[in-house]
Amino acid sequence: MMNTALRLLNRLGRRTVTAVDAVGYAAGLLGESLAFVVAGRRRGQPVRLAAVVEQMRQVGADAIPIVLLLSFTVGLMLAIQFIATLSEFGAQSQVVLAVAKSVTREFGVLITGILVAGRSGSAFAARIGSMSVSQEVDALGVMGIDPVRYLVA
Repeated sequence: MMNTALRLLNRLGRRTVTAVDAVGYAAGLLGESLAFVVAGRRRGQPVRLAAVVEQMRQVGADAIPIVLLLSFTVGLMLAIQFIATLSEFGAQSQVVLAVAKSVTREFGVLITGILVAGRSGSAFAARIGSMSVSQEVDALGVMGIDPVRYLVA
């Protein structure tokens, strides 16, 4: 019994240390990228505004069609559920209003946030993973370009 408890505590401790280490790494990466945004020009490696605007377009504006499609689909599903539920009370005429309010007030922001984060996050991860496999990240360092500034900031 005592041996099982020690193994459980050991596993819990290792996972806690790993989680804290990951949070520390992410905080360091965030700090380094913010330092490049603020002081990159003095270091000789400024963050280019055109590249930032291009990334904003790719992450935000290019996601509009998929967000619209999924929002429409969720709205249809909610309408079907509301019709089934409100028919018990004889309030089928309120379905359009209920769906419009729930989607615009609650679900619209949630759907957009999840879709944009998932779509852009997976695209960034795939691009950086591909660059790591083909050793492009190492090549940036060899050319004198800081990979954190180029890929993160």
